Amino acid sequence: MRDPRKAIEQKANVRRCFRRLLLDHEEKPTSETMIILRELARFCYANRPTAKISPRLGNIDPLAMAIAEGRREVFLYILNILNTDDAVFDRLLTQYHQQEIDP
Repeated sequence: MRDPRKAIEQKANVRRCFRRLLLDHEEKPTSETMIILRELARFCYANRPTAKISPRLGNIDPLAMAIAEGRREVFLYILNILNTDDAVFDRLLTQYHQQEIDP
């Protein structure tokens, strides 16, 4: 089983990498980041329905819809990472540490 503390620390590290890559020194998206996020929003169906109609049968294609939902999930993950505060990870690590002390 995966160590919860390491999982939290890894997630915090991934967050720092995303933020360092996509935000400026004031923690605001750069103009390049906005171009990337707009393109990802388009590609990942961020603002559109993910229901896909089969051109051959005329009904909803569940496989195509699942793929589109997967894209959307990745986009939302990136937005969540960019908007998550360091305090969230600090709180999780503190709670985990407290559970080790008081099982």
